[in-house]
Amino acid sequence: MFRFFVLACALSWLAWAPLTASALGWTDATPSPYLHLLGGLGPAAAGLIVSARGGREGVARVIRRTIAGPPRGVGVGVAPPVTL
Repeated sequence: MFRFFVLACALSWLAWAPLTASALGWTDATPSPYLHLLGGLGPAAAGLIVSARGGREGVARVIRRTIAGPPRGVGVGVAPPVTL
């Protein structure tokens, strides 16, 4: 759990660091606004990376658990981010 947390924060802030530096006036460069969205995928990427330590079966298990369940439940989990 600790590895996931640290990796999720690191991946997210790796993408958000240029945006933060620009907003605070530390640089004159204008980073892509899409870095904000990329940073939001840090926890998902960390989950896949941590589960990949269990091999292909570990990743397959995470994907199966993510999409398992009633279609309505999957829709409730997927619809809000897509709508936003």
